[in-house]
Amino acid sequence: MSARKPNPYQERCRIHVLEWAKGNAYHEPINDECCPDGSCCNPELFEKDAAKRWQQYHEMYGREN
Repeated sequence: MSARKPNPYQERCRIHVLEWAKGNAYHEPINDECCPDGSCCNPELFEKDAAKRWQQYHEMYGREN
């Protein structure tokens, strides 16, 4: 059985979190959603530890994405 293809919303969410993990925190304009740590709206909250950001990404989306 193959994995289901994500719908457009799910793919936008994955890309949004991926960009945050890379260090690019922005407020997602289509869905009006903050990045995981809310740092797009509150820069002082940005998780400076890249390993922690990547860990959260992998917990949400796995390692193959």
